[in-house]
Amino acid sequence: MNVSSFANVKSYLALFSIALSTSALFAQTTIVDIIPKAQQNEHAQNSEPNIALNPADPTKIVISAFGNGGNPIFISKNGGTSWALLQKVPAGDISIGWGGPFNAYMTTLTRSGSAIGTLRLHDPTIKSAFRGVAHSVYRPGGDGPVQPWTEAAFVEGVDRIYVAFNDLSQSTKTASVRQSRDGGLTWQNTVIERNVPGDGSDGSAVRVAARGDTVYAVFQRYNHVDANQDETGDIVIVRDDAGGAHNFMDLGVSGAGKAVATGETFPQGSIGQERLGSDLSIAVDPNNPARVAVAYAAVQSGNIVVVVHLSTDSGASWSKIFTTPADSALPALAIAANGTVGLLYTSYDGTNLETHLVQSSNNFTSNTDLLLSKFADQSLVSDFDPYIGDYEDLVAVGNTFYGTFSASNDTTDFPQQPVFLRDPALLGTKKVPFSIDPFFFKTPALP
Repeated sequence: MNVSSFANVKSYLALFSIALSTSALFAQTTIVDIIPKAQQNEHAQNSEPNIALNPADPTKIVISAFGNGGNPIFISKNGGTSWALLQKVPAGDISIGWGGPFNAYMTTLTRSGSAIGTLRLHDPTIKSAFRGVAHSVYRPGGDGPVQPWTEAAFVEGVDRIYVAFNDLSQSTKTASVRQSRDGGLTWQNTVIERNVPGDGSDGSAVRVAARGDTVYAVFQRYNHVDANQDETGDIVIVRDDAGGAHNFMDLGVSGAGKAVATGETFPQGSIGQERLGSDLSIAVDPNNPARVAVAYAAVQSGNIVVVVHLSTDSGASWSKIFTTPADSALPALAIAANGTVGLLYTSYDGTNLETHLVQSSNNFTSNTDLLLSKFADQSLVSDFDPYIGDYEDLVAVGNTFYGTFSASNDTTDFPQQPVFLRDPALLGTKKVPFSIDPFFFKTPALP
């Protein structure tokens, strides 16, 4: 066999292996429409879902969504098999994270946009609800904060809570992190933007990820608006090696951080009816905090794509390892215990919105791609922005990925039919029109 033939066989075997892996993953993947049976007739637009799991007991899961008449918070106590409506929270932006074995945390933006505040769900094995954490409210005046993103970590028996947000009350240098390192007793804000953005402020999306004492935060620095009204600028990451006590000054000259990418164009338009502009995600390897991945949406060669970069030296240097097909956005990253990287994203083919989960165990030398959902974008009329969400979410506990996305509950074109808790035969009728629902899924990480 000549070299060329041998290379072709190797290529074929690699593709065949990926196909087998994808088929096996489908067989082990669970997808659930989480609207409970008790809300049988519900038909609101439930977009922008966020997920948190108890890392000590992943059977306990909470998912938030953004909807009219109060944001619904759903809870599962059996690993996602069944779901109940825990409560509704009147708020704007909302996100959740889980600390130690008892406490989940949720940060909300007030409907007026003037303040953010964090709530705690304690011991969800009993009837409970998220309740406000004293001293957590930040009300700066002026334009106020936007899009709080909540992460939590359990270190030496104490919950550490991190809320990344864009603080538009500042005249410039707006990317910030609000944190509590003592379980919510005391709070402090740290401005993580050390340069002056050329366009005056940073992007709405600021994200944070923690692993033990290592905490990263990443943001989009807006430098210029181009002729298409897209923002051009940089992806910047900062790091703290003391759980936040160093004010995120441990990376780069004078703590200014490092550029993951420079001169990027961040899309501010849409894919289908879904608006863009908050497309950013970060994940840290649970067994190696020096290995960190960042994903974001960018306009490259005229196409909107999701780009993934990886660092193996604690953020000091970066390599681009993956780019999605055109018209893709809403990235969400997670890294499993075995090092496999998962990327959740949504794409638009001109007719349909599709949500994909891509996995790679070799830094995207090869990957699998699970198509989780597919529906005709124009089949529903959007009630408000965001249509399916400024973001969706993915987490990993052990070697299992857990995630959430929003899509139409007309699942005719889904490649795998989800489990419905309510009667799906009622959907699409005059009584219960088709609508946007939050979905939960779980799937094993590639070995």
